[in-house]
Amino acid sequence: MCCLVLILEELSILYRWDEQAAEHLPGYMKFFYSKVLTTMKVIAKDLDSQGNKHADYVKKLLIDATKCYYNEAKWREESDTPVTVEEHLRFSVPSCCCMHVACLAFVVIGASGDAIEWGMTYPKIMRASCVIGRVINDVASHEVTHLQL
Repeated sequence: MCCLVLILEELSILYRWDEQAAEHLPGYMKFFYSKVLTTMKVIAKDLDSQGNKHADYVKKLLIDATKCYYNEAKWREESDTPVTVEEHLRFSVPSCCCMHVACLAFVVIGASGDAIEWGMTYPKIMRASCVIGRVINDVASHEVTHLQL
């Protein structure tokens, strides 16, 4: 439980995107967080040099992905009973970041802000694809774990 609390605190700092809060992170996370911030600046510069004005969406998607990880970790910590498949998917599908990858593709190809915003609403077609991907991943992970036992 101690490790999970630390992870939740670290994730909350990351999703708040507070550069000064990085001082409260453990050493390995300070390094990681500084690299994330540096990478985001490089991505913004590269997109801007290509005439693509949607770098702000990349940051929004990264923050949202971190919130998804936080929500799943918090849910796992607070869940003390077996869960239904639906409940598992409610938290695990967003954290697989399928939607984030699709929206990043929209940014890279220079799609309009409206198209990117649409993708970020997590429309049914995107959610369905993400559910399929998550279930396939869960089955594969289970099989690998089972084989290792």
